[in-house]
Amino acid sequence: MFSSSLQCSTTDVILPGSKVFDEELSRFIADAEKNSGNFVLMLLDIDNLCYINDLSGRKTGDRIIDTAAAVLAGRKSDVIHVYKLEGNLFALIAENICKQPQVTGLCENMFIEFGRYRISISVGIAVYPEHDKSACALYRDADLALRYVKTNFKGNFCIYKPEMYTDFFTEIHIRKRMCDGLENKEFLLYYQPQFYTQDHRLRGFEALIRRYDTIDGLQNPDSFIPAAERTNLIGRIGSWVMENAVKNLLELQTDYSFTGKISINVSPKQLLSPLFLTQFKCLLRKYKVNPAQLEIEITESSFINDAVRAAAVLNALKKTGVTISIDDFGIGYSSLCNLSTMPVDTIKIDKSFIDTILQQNDMNNEIIKAVVGISQKAGIETIAEGVETTEQLDFLTNVSCSCIQGFIWGKPMPLKDCIMYL
Repeated sequence: MFSSSLQCSTTDVILPGSKVFDEELSRFIADAEKNSGNFVLMLLDIDNLCYINDLSGRKTGDRIIDTAAAVLAGRKSDVIHVYKLEGNLFALIAENICKQPQVTGLCENMFIEFGRYRISISVGIAVYPEHDKSACALYRDADLALRYVKTNFKGNFCIYKPEMYTDFFTEIHIRKRMCDGLENKEFLLYYQPQFYTQDHRLRGFEALIRRYDTIDGLQNPDSFIPAAERTNLIGRIGSWVMENAVKNLLELQTDYSFTGKISINVSPKQLLSPLFLTQFKCLLRKYKVNPAQLEIEITESSFINDAVRAAAVLNALKKTGVTISIDDFGIGYSSLCNLSTMPVDTIKIDKSFIDTILQQNDMNNEIIKAVVGISQKAGIETIAEGVETTEQLDFLTNVSCSCIQGFIWGKPMPLKDCIMYL
């Protein structure tokens, strides 16, 4: 159906709109039911058009939509029908097509060449009568398939599966429960202490989110953070964590003359949000805390999708006076050679490395030594996560790891229990 690229078009093409699409979809269903026929419904969405609008203006985005419309219009035939729906969404109905190879042929090489942009198109597919027999349900199936492909692998196509329906409504339920949790103040912060290895002084605390569910009791973040990321609630939850951690720091500074650090976890999505820097600076002005006592803790994956943007945000954060920490160092994107290019002050050695110390894993032990040694030369502090035994502590002390965090000296606890360490 598509050539290897959809070239820029300067011709305006008018395709049938949503009203005609609704009428004709119902007609195709009636005809297929009467004649025992079948057809494919495809929803096509131009990927990342909002970013192009931001970079080059809405007129450019509109011309890209026109280009897609022109190319799709050129693929019409007696059995292939194309419609322009809202925004950058198109629909295509292909009669007497239902087998996988035929569907695949319709979706090959689906991208647009437009000036300096190479823009992919994502496609969600539903088949009549295999998936559903009503217009409303068939459209829903194609839309769920489109949602799935845009979430997981943009620029491809996906054929509807029944579990997508179940998963979608499960996600809606989870999102509602988490929204209710925010409104009902079910989220709370626990704090785990960090200590300097050599003299055992308190370095500070890492803020760790928990949720108290009326049914399941106290929940660790592993039980709700992945769902928050999938349902795009991670920004709201992350903002809640950030504000409450800063507020708690002010309490500790004011009431107990606390001079240590509070580490705040920030997700990749939150870090790269256009509003993140503004929100953070507003919190500093609102609570008037010493920014040097705040540490922004990010995961290595923050650098995967947009390393340039991530570095720019981190450099802007450092100008406010805060320090930057890389969490779970060594298990993802980062490597020792990346340290010089990352604007970080601290790296946290992942617990998976610490767990192997007792297993006499020479390779992992050497990695820990190398990380600590190179970090020292670069002026970067190291924190070992998940330290639970004296053997692990002795090893980390001997290799001059800066700090430790783990059950051996302190479990996560409510703010009121942190006072015993001050």
